[in-house]
Amino acid sequence: WPNAEHTTTAHDLATLASALIRNFPQYYRYLSEREFTYHGIRQFNRNLLLGSTSMQVDGLKTGHTEAAGYGITLSAKDPATGRRQVLVINGLNSEADRAAEGERLLPAARDTVQAAERFAQLARAAPVDGQPAPAVPVVVGTILDPPAIRLGEFLRAVRERGPQLHPELRHGISGSVLREVQEGRVDLGFFLGETD
Repeated sequence: WPNAEHTTTAHDLATLASALIRNFPQYYRYLSEREFTYHGIRQFNRNLLLGSTSMQVDGLKTGHTEAAGYGITLSAKDPATGRRQVLVINGLNSEADRAAEGERLLPAARDTVQAAERFAQLARAAPVDGQPAPAVPVVVGTILDPPAIRLGEFLRAVRERGPQLHPELRHGISGSVLREVQEGRVDLGFFLGETD
């Protein structure tokens, strides 16, 4: 299992989670229950990150299939901003791995969102002396598989919020993108893996 016709993606799970949170807030509390009893059988929530005070995880769903391994759709409120984040992780080997990866990736996701917001603030910089801001080239390094990072949405937002910014893309592999950011050859970069 699963059925060969089952083609749900991580993006689908994030979309469904966001719709559930937005459209059915009255039911969301059930997703953070640590245990419940149904027909005399005590059930425990398998989301090992629930109740983490530092991460503020309050839901959403765990799962396992032979094809996708152990996965989780996490939802958490950033304690600093109050913004809700949804994170989908799949392909892990155990419940413990699933929790550890969530602990590792959720703070990184928050850092990424904060960096994007800082970038957007720069893009909206006020004109100097009433003059429009001059065109600013921005070199963006990215991995060869940009659908995973929704690069199109990012670039569209950059153009809407900072029309003076002119992004130039440079594709590479994760290691080369990180190296170019560190050496100052690109202004920002998307890559997979840990920074040093």
